[in-house]
Amino acid sequence: MYKPSRQVKVSTLYGDIILLNTGTGEYLSFNETGQLFWQAIISTKNEEDALQFLVERIDASIDTLKASFYNFRENLIKADLIEKI
Repeated sequence: MYKPSRQVKVSTLYGDIILLNTGTGEYLSFNETGQLFWQAIISTKNEEDALQFLVERIDASIDTLKASFYNFRENLIKADLIEKI
């Protein structure tokens, strides 16, 4: 579905996922929920699979998860941190 953009380096440090934009020098780390959203975006084949992944791991309604997922994904796209495969 998506992959990190070319200028993004992804690392795991003490169990946290950290993104470093080598073009800007800015970095981003995620809380536990953000890490699940990141995994859903990077490791699933489509939006349906991503949402199923999240439903199985987060105690929230499907509507809440959908809205949060789309918002999270759009923010990553706008920041040029992910690109479509």
